[in-house]
Amino acid sequence: MDTEQNLELFRNLISLNRNLYYWKYSPEMELLWTNCPSRRLYSTIFGLRDRRQTISGHFQSSGVPLIIIDIFEMVWICAFEKQGEVCRGIHVIGPAFHTDASREYLNQLTAGHNLSINYKKALIECLEMIPVVPTSTYYEYGAMLHYCLSGERICSSDLAYQTEGTLPVSVSGAAKEEPLTHQHAGIWQAELNMLKMVEEGNLNYKAAFQQVSQLSSGIKVRLGNPLRQAKDSVLIFVTLCSRAAIRGGLSPENAYTLQDLYIQTLEDCKTISDCMAVSHTMYEDFLKRVHKCRQKTDVSVCVKSCCDYIDMHIYEKTDLQMIADRLNYTRYYLSRKFQKEMGISINDYIRNRKVEEAKLLLRSTSQSVLEISNILNFCSRSHFTDSFRKVTGLSPSRYREEEQRL
Repeated sequence: MDTEQNLELFRNLISLNRNLYYWKYSPEMELLWTNCPSRRLYSTIFGLRDRRQTISGHFQSSGVPLIIIDIFEMVWICAFEKQGEVCRGIHVIGPAFHTDASREYLNQLTAGHNLSINYKKALIECLEMIPVVPTSTYYEYGAMLHYCLSGERICSSDLAYQTEGTLPVSVSGAAKEEPLTHQHAGIWQAELNMLKMVEEGNLNYKAAFQQVSQLSSGIKVRLGNPLRQAKDSVLIFVTLCSRAAIRGGLSPENAYTLQDLYIQTLEDCKTISDCMAVSHTMYEDFLKRVHKCRQKTDVSVCVKSCCDYIDMHIYEKTDLQMIADRLNYTRYYLSRKFQKEMGISINDYIRNRKVEEAKLLLRSTSQSVLEISNILNFCSRSHFTDSFRKVTGLSPSRYREEEQRL
């Protein structure tokens, strides 16, 4: 079959059990065709024209399907039809929800958008008709659409998010697909594997994420608020990862400090995609810290205590004299011993750790460069920028731009 025949078959398959619509746009974002009867309403919500730069930039940097979550938590998947390196069309499936949403929650979503009463009522009625598609199933549709357009086989975990470059992590709600006993047994084993990777500091974790996203359709309860469900799910995951990191050798002080940081960041999330970003960043952070701990098995208690102190007080102003006083060592002894075992001065180590923390904040939060500079207690924004560029070769702003393109 040719591409058009493949696409027609694909459209028919995804619409068999769900009202999942298909949209085709030109490279200039002009709507060419859709099977959606309410095209004007949904096209306005999706705001594809406003996303032109984002979608175009993503195509230039990657070309894999792009997951977009709009202001009403509806999920869309964009895939690209191309000839060589040139985009010939943009194919979109959606919208869909990942979990059931109560009318009360839909009212909350539509509040604050200056909508007339009649328009808001019509919008909520349309939102109630949006199909609920399990995360794993929806992302597999995206991979299938990519195959129909390009002939290239990819995994569902290869899809990219519009926001803060994360891997798909299932936080969806509610489809009844298979007996809970069988599905939960598989999920339990997959989660054990993920926690084992944290405990071992195993950097080959992407396969574990893929396994969980394939097994899980998300939380099966209907609490009516998908965002709250997502937060609760990630909150549990943060706690489990912190315990696994302690078993792997990370100091309890560091693990609990990180846990508190991520829980606070999670509670500040405004969208499900933000929760996904926090979940992935948290998991990667714990895993890499354990990996680093296990790589330094020959470090003395003195130097390890010094590193732990720096990590625990990364948001405070610290220097060699302060650390020496707190750990009851002389400045000269601690400086020489640290340099000998770590191959770097304490001040450079502090700078590098603060830059690593800054990279994390730039990836996972919307805080400004100045705010991050102040949080990490750099003496000025220019000092922060100079330190960041010295370690990474990029300015903080440029680093954030590069990460968001991934």
